[in-house]
This record gives sequence, C-alpha cells and structure tokens, in this order.
Amino acid sequence: MLWNDRWYTAREVGTHCSTTDCWVTISGRVYNVTPLFADNPPVLCEPIIKNAGKDISQWFEPRTFNMDEEIGVEVLLWRHPTMKLSTYYTPQGRFAHIPPPFPRTDFNMDYNPWWLDKNFVIGFLSKRTQFIRVKNILLDHVYVMEVPCEETINEILYRYTEHNKHAASYEWKAILEYDTMKFCTMDMTKTLTENGVKDESQEFGCAGMQLDYLLPAIHLHYTDDLTVA
Repeated sequence: MLWNDRWYTAREVGTHCSTTDCWVTISGRVYNVTPLFADNPPVLCEPIIKNAGKDISQWFEPRTFNMDEEIGVEVLLWRHPTMKLSTYYTPQGRFAHIPPPFPRTDFNMDYNPWWLDKNFVIGFLSKRTQFIRVKNILLDHVYVMEVPCEETINEILYRYTEHNKHAASYEWKAILEYDTMKFCTMDMTKTLTENGVKDESQEFGCAGMQLDYLLPAIHLHYTDDLTVA
C-alpha cells in the first residue's frame, strides 16, 4: 500500500494540528503542509496554521472529489470593488503561494502551488467511517477502533499492528451468515461491506440503544504462524 493511497478519518487528521506537524484536507484529499512553513514567511503560514487539522475546502473550488482524477482545485476568486480586478478570495488572510492582490513585478509566480502539488498529498479523507470491535481470542483482549469504510481488511490489519505487531499471524473472522450467527473467515482484499459485515450503529443508535452493543465484532484467531514484528 502506497503512503499517498491511504484513507484517513477526520479524527486522525485533527491530531496533526501544530506548526511541526500540520495536515489539512481539501476536497477529499489529505495534505501534509508542514514543509511549507520552512520556505514561506510566517505571515503567509498563519492562516494555514490556524486551520491545522481541519478541512479548508471552502477556500477552493470545486469542492467535489474524485480520487481517479487529477488535482484540479483552484482558489476562489472575487471582483475587487475599487480596482475592478479579479483577485484571490482569502477571507482569513493571504496564505502561502497566493500572489499579492495587485499586480507587481517583483513577485515570482514560477512554481506549482502547494494545493496542486502531489508531493503534499498523503492520502484521502474517508467519506464515512465506522467503529468496530476487534477481539483477540487468544488474549481475550478487545480493542475498539474507527476505520474508513473504504479500507480493505488488509488495510485495517495494518492499522491494528499499532496494537499488535503480529496481527498478520491471526485469522480474521466476522459474522457473515446472520441466519446462523456463524463467524466466517473474511476476504482480506475486500472491505467490511464487501465481506458482508453489517454496520447497524446508525439504524439502531437513533433508537437509544447503547453503541457498544451495535459495533460489528471482528474475532482474531491465532494461526501459530508468527510473523516478524
């Protein structure tokens, strides 16, 4: 899995909210803009830092997202009422790679702005996330984790290695046959939905039922195939 092919939750993005670790999202893409701060004046970094860990799609257009298309977002424009010139609309202040509002001869525009630069994109923002309960049958340990609905079981396994380095040494099972309530081995190349794992938290959560009882359960069965941590 390539780093810039990863899916992220809004909660994950929100933890990267400092000058030394700054992420933002634009139209479904996740950007690591930390390198910008070393190459641009602090005054041009301030609007971005104030929105660290947040979505700033409202600064750009269009706000739609298609991961199969090239990055095509552009900064919003507005017509200056006095100068009668079209200029960038930056209500929170001019930010890095935005030219001055009026024509100048001493400003270099010979660069690719960061919001169009693939090198800043580290992945995609999940359209929908869900919580699951991962139970290690061997250790009788339960861990609740939030995962993007777009991720395959292999990608969820990768997330889980933060809590168990040998996660690949387990067989991942879930209730896929709801008439028999039998735990079956999942296809690691498919998503939870594609495997038939139901997410009933929204449907029954509105009825006031406790969320813990509604989370899909994933059981990990040790296969005695110890992987290298």
